[in-house]
Amino acid sequence: MRLGPVLRYHTKRGVRGNLVFAPDGARLFTSVQGGKTIVWDVTHRRPVRTIPMGGMLAVSGDGKTVALGRQDGSIILADAGTGRRRRTLTRHSTAVMGLAFGPGGTLASASGDRTAILWDVATGKARETLRGHAGSVTGVAISPDGRTLYTSSLDDSVIAWDLTATRGLARELTRSAGSFVGVAFSPRDPNLLALAQHDGPVTLWDAARRARVGKPLAVVGGWANAVAFSPDGRIVAAANYADGTVVLFDVATGARIGRPLRPRYGPIYVQSQSRDINGIAFSPDGKLLATAGNDGSMILWDLARRAPIGPPLRPGGGFTVTAVAFSRDGRTLATGVDDGKVVLTRVPDGKLLHELTGTGGVYPTSAVAFAPDGKTLAAADLTGKVRLLDPHTGKSRGPAWVAEDLAVISTSFSSDGSVLATSGRGGTAALWDVGSGKRIGAPLTGPPSQGVAAFDSTGHTLATAFSDGTVLLWDVDPASWLKRACAVAGRPLTQQEWQEFLPGRPYKPSCGTP
Repeated sequence: MRLGPVLRYHTKRGVRGNLVFAPDGARLFTSVQGGKTIVWDVTHRRPVRTIPMGGMLAVSGDGKTVALGRQDGSIILADAGTGRRRRTLTRHSTAVMGLAFGPGGTLASASGDRTAILWDVATGKARETLRGHAGSVTGVAISPDGRTLYTSSLDDSVIAWDLTATRGLARELTRSAGSFVGVAFSPRDPNLLALAQHDGPVTLWDAARRARVGKPLAVVGGWANAVAFSPDGRIVAAANYADGTVVLFDVATGARIGRPLRPRYGPIYVQSQSRDINGIAFSPDGKLLATAGNDGSMILWDLARRAPIGPPLRPGGGFTVTAVAFSRDGRTLATGVDDGKVVLTRVPDGKLLHELTGTGGVYPTSAVAFAPDGKTLAAADLTGKVRLLDPHTGKSRGPAWVAEDLAVISTSFSSDGSVLATSGRGGTAALWDVGSGKRIGAPLTGPPSQGVAAFDSTGHTLATAFSDGTVLLWDVDPASWLKRACAVAGRPLTQQEWQEFLPGRPYKPSCGTP
């Protein structure tokens, strides 16, 4: 039964029009590719507004935004009430063939370039490009809860994509009311990790059982990633923000070992500085401990005597020392400095070996890490850049790259040194192929808060701990990533797809073990 008169709008022969109701059902939008978009009053059967742009059509859940997909691959976002263009999204290389809004300000687009893209409507940035179809992607739909995206294609397939950010590769370890600022895995037990909270304490966790181990270790945490295991895994060291000391704990019993290490803090040059420990590192033989001081000092401790080896070093000349790391042979110590430098000193006499410019700028160096073979040093800064350096010559191994939109907070190498993990203030971590400098897969997305990350001793699990109290355990075994990619594609990966998921590894067109 027809409800009232036919609504007619102008189109061209051979040009497809499309229509969609506003969520309230009171308005109907009709649009023609290369033509106009008309807004109709459904009750009175009359046009109320004309938008001088046309294309593949979608209307947001609140009815305030209209998206128009164009033949050139662009997407126009316009105000549904006024028709005013807000912004144009450009990423697709060919015609947009489908659009769908989802909850939380998400827009999904499908294109003849065989991809679907997830967009952040508020910023206009592409969150992720989804590849898996062998033909043009013709349609998209997002589930009401926003957890799943469905795409259809001319390859006669429909793919369901997990939009929960973890892609099925992460498990939640815990969600605490406190803010996590430090994470470290035991070098001897890949299932044991330590978590440091801003307001304390430090807790030990069994990653396999996702359960806490023993009693909390009584320290008052600061803002720094200052927790570390000894090389034999028997001791965990943590900074105590309350008095500026470093406390050692027996991992098996949770008891304190000896008296705290109390640095001889120097003068504070900046009023906002505090006498706090920003970083802790054990030497490979477990006999020494290095501390990075907020007062600009770096102290090397003899753990048998519980005393410093010589006077405190000031690698930044008074600037805050932000991070510290030992080389594999224990003969070199790298320190990150707030003025953007990375300083390499000889152990144990503290002789200056190299003074490097870190990522190449003057922004504070926020993290340093040696590769397991000692041949590469990673340095990161508060602008989100990372650079790989040769610690023996002090030369760069290539240009710096942007790893995070915001600051990089932590860096961690996998056990074989082939992958570098970074985390930052934007709620994401990322995996990077050390040989090529290319990102491996999509970012590992957590809650929108600052996070730190660390690999376990196998290199197959990455823990990310966030300031909102969430801790995620990611399966980053290449075999798992390949299995997941093959399951999504439903076919052997193309060479381009292989390079996106597993860069730097020999191409194997079959979906077997890498």
